[in-house]
Amino acid sequence: MAFKSLSDPKWATRAVDLLDRVLDGVRNRTTRPLIIAVRAIVFGLLIAVGACVAFVFALIGLFRGANELFDLWWDRDTAVWVSYVVLGSLFVLIGLRTLRRRHPED
Repeated sequence: MAFKSLSDPKWATRAVDLLDRVLDGVRNRTTRPLIIAVRAIVFGLLIAVGACVAFVFALIGLFRGANELFDLWWDRDTAVWVSYVVLGSLFVLIGLRTLRRRHPED
């Protein structure tokens, strides 16, 4: 944008507007994609950490619930080891099933 005269009373406003448009264009092409990428990384990490914490709490709740359920039939010590054996066996079976499916049969 060429200025006709520096004696124009609006030349400063036009110059600042031109500078503002140029700098906005540069910022949109350089820092905005970087900001979006950093936000995605940060939010992804927060979601991953939150999911891990929720998974651990769910496992704790599962074991505590099994302890309380088996506590209805047996004394506390027996209920604890029975719940560990039952849930441990369940997790072993899930792991074996997952390992079997890891390599498809030819």
